[in-house]
Amino acid sequence: MNDISVLMTTEGTYPYGAGGVSTWCDALLRKTPKPTDRDIDLAMNGNICRCATYVRIRAAIKDAATALGG
Repeated sequence: MNDISVLMTTEGTYPYGAGGVSTWCDALLRKTPKPTDRDIDLAMNGNICRCATYVRIRAAIKDAATALGG
């Protein structure tokens, strides 16, 4: 489990699909260290979350960006 997955779990996102989400999240943060909501929404496009915790996923990504110095 990478740092992003840990933050997602801490943020209360459901672990199903966390691998896929953390993969594109990692790519997003490498490309855009301080993503906006729009950046995150565009990165999430096409990724369907079974638990529909998109708001929590966005919060976890912002936490990850801050933790990584973005």
